[in-house]
Amino acid sequence: MKKTLVAIAALVATTGAMADATITGLMQIGTSSTSTTASSVTTSTTALNDANGNSMINVKDVEDLGDGITATMQLSIAANLNGANSTGQETYFALSGGFGELKAGKFGNDQFWTVVAGDATGFMGTNAAVVNLGFGSTAAFTTEDSAGTLTTAAVVGSMEVWTANQVRYQLPTFVPGLTLAYTTKLGSQTTNIFGAETVTAGYTTGALNFKAASTQYKASTTATDILNSYAVSYDFGPAKLYALSTSDKISGASTVTGRNIGVSVPMGAFTLMYNNSTATAYVSNRAVTAVSQSNSEAAVTYAFSKRTTGWVYYTKYDGATAFQNTGGTALAGNGFTSTRFMILHAF
Repeated sequence: MKKTLVAIAALVATTGAMADATITGLMQIGTSSTSTTASSVTTSTTALNDANGNSMINVKDVEDLGDGITATMQLSIAANLNGANSTGQETYFALSGGFGELKAGKFGNDQFWTVVAGDATGFMGTNAAVVNLGFGSTAAFTTEDSAGTLTTAAVVGSMEVWTANQVRYQLPTFVPGLTLAYTTKLGSQTTNIFGAETVTAGYTTGALNFKAASTQYKASTTATDILNSYAVSYDFGPAKLYALSTSDKISGASTVTGRNIGVSVPMGAFTLMYNNSTATAYVSNRAVTAVSQSNSEAAVTYAFSKRTTGWVYYTKYDGATAFQNTGGTALAGNGFTSTRFMILHAF
């Protein structure tokens, strides 16, 4: 369901006209129970959280400029229900037409969307294969540790999902189902926020979906990291299979690789999901610790209605005391288990 907002600010002041904008959003709330093992000591935590702070509201306006050109403007704000500060997510301006689409602002990078395409749970969990989302330099990011605690810190190589200062050009569709795009993340060495360039390809036909993304991230004045991801899924009807392959070639260090195999099975209002993922090492702050990572996660969702869904989610992560790419100590024998109960409502 969409609701309409009458936006009258600058547009009315300059033209006397009014634009209709749609408001959509997502609310998430639930509990998580986590047992973390570090250096043979196990601690347990139960917390109220909202699944990585992704409750949000979106205001979007689409304008027909004539000659087949459309302008889209979106403002998104994520509100953390456990008291952390609100943050911006997809806030951008885009022009689309026969020339393709030109988009600028803050939005999900294509490395992230490729990971989503290869994850049976839709990236709600703690996929160990996520070694390829680190091009953030020293900007501050809000992250959630294995106990469900949200913290904001300066992290190099963080799991930066909503990336600012991006300009993305997507070519027009000249082959049905084929998507080709180029994204540049603007940066400045004087502020230690370095740039990145990403080339993306996708192909969808029938039950088959394939995505690939390759990024060159300027980590410093003398270092360039190479991040790649490849995802494929096929919907057989009774079940949908997923596969994901990732790599992070860190300049001056080594290459870390990850992989994931997943499956989702719809059963009426229920959907069963499972992922098994691994990584050859642990990545934090562009440093590599030679401890292999592994993760198994299972989830069940139930659709109470078209817009309200319940989640039960369980994960077992071995090799680190925190989520992949968010810090913590990587040691053999370390890890955590976590169980979540979530309610999601979209409007």
